[in-house]
Amino acid sequence: MDKQHENTDVLKCSNCGFVREILESRCPECGSLNSKLDDMLAREEAEREHKSLKGKVKIIWQAPDRKAELLHQLSLYKQTLPDNAMMVLVVIFVFIFALVISVM
Repeated sequence: MDKQHENTDVLKCSNCGFVREILESRCPECGSLNSKLDDMLAREEAEREHKSLKGKVKIIWQAPDRKAELLHQLSLYKQTLPDNAMMVLVVIFVFIFALVISVM
C-alpha cells in the first residue's frame, strides 16, 4: 500500500466514510471516534513501550526463566551496539573493576 492511500484510509471515517483534511480522532461529520486512528496510536504506543527499558524489564520479569531472558535481551542489545560503543563500555567496566579492587 502506498503512502497516499494509507493517509486517505486514516483520514476516512470508519463509520460514515467522510474524508477529513486533518488527522482527528473524532469525525466532524458524524461524531464517531476513528477506530483506525486509535488502533494505529495503540500499536505505536505498544511498540514504543516494547522497545523501551520499561518494556524490556517487563519482558524479563514475565519470562519463566528470567536469567535466560536477561541474557537473551543483553545479547540482543549487544548486537545493536557499534564496535566503538562496545569498546567504551569495556573500558568503563575495567576502570570500575580496578577502582573496586583497589579499595578492597
